[in-house]
Order: sequence, then C-alpha cells, then structure tokens
Amino acid sequence: IAFEPETTLYRLRSASRSFQSKPYVTVDDAQTLSVGAIDETRCGQYWQFEPEGEGYKLSSQGLSIVKIATTANQQVVVGDTPGTIYLVDLGGCHFTIRGSKTTVNALLAGASALTTGVATSPNAVWYLEPAKTINVDFSDSFVKPFHAAFDAKPAEGTAAVAYYATGIAGQPTDGQAELTTATLPTDLIPAGTPVLLDSKGSKTVALQVYPKTTEPQAKAAAATPTDNIFRGTFLKTSVARNVAFLLDSEAEQPVMKLNVMTSLPANTVYIPAEEMPEGTKELTFDTTFTGIEAIKANQSDVPQYDMQGRRLTETPAKGVYIYKGKKVIK
Repeated sequence: IAFEPETTLYRLRSASRSFQSKPYVTVDDAQTLSVGAIDETRCGQYWQFEPEGEGYKLSSQGLSIVKIATTANQQVVVGDTPGTIYLVDLGGCHFTIRGSKTTVNALLAGASALTTGVATSPNAVWYLEPAKTINVDFSDSFVKPFHAAFDAKPAEGTAAVAYYATGIAGQPTDGQAELTTATLPTDLIPAGTPVLLDSKGSKTVALQVYPKTTEPQAKAAAATPTDNIFRGTFLKTSVARNVAFLLDSEAEQPVMKLNVMTSLPANTVYIPAEEMPEGTKELTFDTTFTGIEAIKANQSDVPQYDMQGRRLTETPAKGVYIYKGKKVIK
C-alpha cells in the first residue's frame, strides 16, 4: 500500500497485539492522545501528514503533535506548535514514528497515554491506515452540524446538502429571529467551514475526506463562503451558559437555542449570542430541511404510543404521544 500523504488522510493504528481491541490514536475531549476502538464518525481519529523537510507535521482536530522526545518515557502531546516527526518504513505501510531520523526512541501505544520508548518495542509499530470517508450519523436527527479540520464532500450517490447561515431576516419577534441560509457554492466543504448537513432522509451519510492541502487554493477559496455567520469547534470547549446558539433538531423543524450546558461539543456549529440582536432566544431557518419529509415517511418503522402506552398505527395530527421514548406535543 502506497503512502500518499498529499492526497490521503490516515488513521494511526497500533500493530501491537496488546491493543487489538482499541488500537487507534485519538485526540480526546481532554485534548490528549489515547488509543481507542475505531469510530468512523469521530474526527479525532483522522490524521493529516503535512510534509516538512524530510519529515512531517502530524495533525488532527486543529492540533499537531508538538514533539516526540528523543528520550524514553516522555508523554507525547498535541498543541498549537507543531513539531516535526519522522517515519521509518518497515514495509507494508507499517512504520515507527520518531522525533528525529537517528533516535532509538519512538512513539509508543499506551493504555492511558502515548509515550516514547525504544523503537524495537512491539508497541512502537504503527500501521498507517488510509481514511477515505467519515460517516455522519442521522439516526436520531435529520440535520446535523459538521465542522472538520479537513476537506470533505458527500460521497458519490449521496444526496446530503450543506447549508450555512448568512444573517437574520428583520428583527426578532417575541424572542425569535429567522436565519437566512444558503448552500455552499460547490459540493466541497472546505476545512474549517462550519455547516449544517441535511441528510435528505438518509440515516447515515458518507463524506469523502481529504487533507486540506489537496484542493487547489483557488478552488478551496471559491468554495469557502465569506458571509458565513456560523462558528465551529474542533475540540470540546468550556463556556458560560447562554452564550451560544446551538442546533436543537428535536423540534418539528430544527431551531437554534441558547446553550444550557457549560461546554460546546467537539466539531459542532454555533452562533455567538453576542452577535445576535438583544433579546433573541431562538433562531429558526428560512429553509425547510427536506430530510424531515423522508423521515416522516418512514416514521412508521419506529413505534409510537399514546399516553396510556398503546401503540399507534399512525402519527396523530394533534395531541400528545410518545416517539423514541420522548413526549411529542402537537
């Protein structure tokens, strides 16, 4: 298997038998490195190798491996200042990952953290697994936020559409304002562009993924809207309550509401409350996301019950009923 960092993202999979069930290097919510089971919906398992002299800058979730120490038993961390890593090819897309070309120490898999140790250790061997797609799970919602540090676009045959917000229409009424939306000018979702994905009824959408340097600068620039008021996170971010509007897709149509938790999830999309008119409590959209129509058509696949626990044969036009374990009021 050829190593092609200019056009391909990779997962770092430990070749050690000690980590067969949880072999993949992951940037977790604490902004540290660990190994875990494969998760094809998790951006923190997708790594970009950016050439740097004879080595590479290795990054995921907007952070880079800072340094791989040339001495043993040193924790390997990620941060804003990228270090240079070097690959020693063992054949078959298996490598050791080192802090210099001559050091005897390399990146080691570990149960709680990644550290440095002798390159001859079984825990120092890594398989660079090409990562061609990432999945977005729509099983619980027909619209999902998406914000990644790599380029992405719907896979061939996928109908999903990416939307962004350009502003609000008029002034809020009773605390509610309407967002004006637009679709991206191409099917490319450039790295660092926060969008909402409409599933068009699919329960899972596959996005093809690429290093952010793959697309020509002009094409990426043309695909990046300059009027997007969405903001995005790469990592879980601590915030105060009521400072950001987040997507709430459990309503009849999606809306954005002020955050009630003191953190924003990783890879989510939000709008700073301070950028909206004073008194705004809820943001609606000027578009009807079509994914809901397909989901409504298939709603009969999911049991619905009245308040006495009796299964319903069709969705009530009015009243109160239970759907997916939650009370729905019409």
